[in-house]
Amino acid sequence: MRSFVASFALPLVLLAAAAHAQTAFYAAATPHGDDAATQARRLRNVDAASVQVARESESIGWNLYRYETSLAAAPYLFGKDVAAAERNGCAGSFVSRENGWRVRFYARDGDGFRPLGDVLFADSSEARVEYGQSLRPFSTKELALIRAQEAVKAQGSTICDDPSPIIAMPALIGDAIWVYQLRAPHFNQRIPEGQHTRYVFSADGTQQTAKRDFARACVFRDSETRGNQEIVSLSHTLDSVPTEMHVYLTLRYRKPLFIATLQNNMYWVVSNGAIQVDR
Repeated sequence: MRSFVASFALPLVLLAAAAHAQTAFYAAATPHGDDAATQARRLRNVDAASVQVARESESIGWNLYRYETSLAAAPYLFGKDVAAAERNGCAGSFVSRENGWRVRFYARDGDGFRPLGDVLFADSSEARVEYGQSLRPFSTKELALIRAQEAVKAQGSTICDDPSPIIAMPALIGDAIWVYQLRAPHFNQRIPEGQHTRYVFSADGTQQTAKRDFARACVFRDSETRGNQEIVSLSHTLDSVPTEMHVYLTLRYRKPLFIATLQNNMYWVVSNGAIQVDR
């Protein structure tokens, strides 16, 4: 197996894109860690069940954001070090956590899939590209992630017409697979509230068991100025606590979200991956 540390000997445009994407991945590496006192202040007057939901939303949202940043960074590095002939037939990529933080590219092979190459993100600020015939085969769990991801791709877009990045990951608890279909980011930084969907699949990736839309409309939210910062205000009717999608969006767009949950008439702020009660 040929293994290289990315040196970024790219044309200037790809050089900038690769560097930016890789920087974003490492910047997303570590979610905030609260002690009990800080958590209590952030989630004051919230019942224990809702506190648990908020903590799970934070954990999943951070994970989703880091999965997305790794998948965004990897193609630049993979394209740099791997010849076009060896990338031929690439059908997609996914994140594997079985051996580090690794983005694995795959091609169809009859009724199955074969690996084309890996981008391994180490604990430092460098990524390594691995490819060649000595690549390890996909594990049973990795093949399940691919099957679930391909099943969602085959369904096409959701309620909006925009492109939809698709991210497969193990569920937070249990052995199910979650596949997120996200609305593609817009360069004007308007936050897309609609089209984010989570699919739940069986552990082998063959059966879809649930589907959850995080908003009922295909809308964008514009920012407003409050004090010296840009914020986004929205109301949410489907849950009594902000979800992982709110956490992901505030990380992705670097803007605080001020959210009114109409089920319980509460007000929240989601900022830098953390959920707290507003008032």
